[in-house]
Amino acid sequence: DLQVGVTLDLAEVLTGLEREITYSRTALCEHCGGEGVEPGSPVHRCETCAGRGEVRQTVNTLLGVMTTVRPCSRCGGAGRVAEQRCRECQGQGAVRREETITVRIPPGVGHGDELVVRGAGEELPGAAPGDLVVRISVRKHPLFTRRGRDLEMTQEISYLQAILGDTLTVPTLTGATEVLLPAGSQPGDVLELPGEGLPDRGGSRRGRLLIHLRVVIPTQLGERERELLEELARERGLNPPAPPKGLFERLRDSLGG
Repeated sequence: DLQVGVTLDLAEVLTGLEREITYSRTALCEHCGGEGVEPGSPVHRCETCAGRGEVRQTVNTLLGVMTTVRPCSRCGGAGRVAEQRCRECQGQGAVRREETITVRIPPGVGHGDELVVRGAGEELPGAAPGDLVVRISVRKHPLFTRRGRDLEMTQEISYLQAILGDTLTVPTLTGATEVLLPAGSQPGDVLELPGEGLPDRGGSRRGRLLIHLRVVIPTQLGERERELLEELARERGLNPPAPPKGLFERLRDSLGG
């Protein structure tokens, strides 16, 4: 068997695709049909092995008579010898050549999955051809991580969106879409978009897109924004501290202004 690697994007995992693969393998010589003999050249029985393709040797040892069997060195185990070897393969019956095949990769394949193309591996005279094993790698996506059929992503929202709710525009593998953000959403809440994930291998039913919410709290507030928030805080029974004084205010206080 032979093995080759194919790398896909998540979008290609979603749809599946056909991919041309070029690789090198040993294949039967087309000139001689794998016989190793120049077409038309006479072939005779090997005199060394009497056409058996193997040579037996018997030796007397202290343990008794021992017989060893090995392939005939003259005919290479074929049992016959040609007057003229094939000029293309030099009598080997096989040559090294480059092959290009088209492989259908189904939707939903995962990182490390393997596809087997029967009979596309090494091909040697007198033996069944091997297989070509196509090993799948999936590139990491900048936004999405995969968990089975589901995709996951993190979406940043402002504290006001979390409190009041909003309509978010979020990316998917097939383009942007809108999702409703409920009022009162909490950090770590997860929104679900059914049918925006990936299918099972060879299937069509897609999983979910899971959107993990990350609430971003501002580190600086404008004067009007702070006033509104302080007013809201007082209405809810809170007593927010006064903002730190600026350089001009501190200087004025120190001079008794």
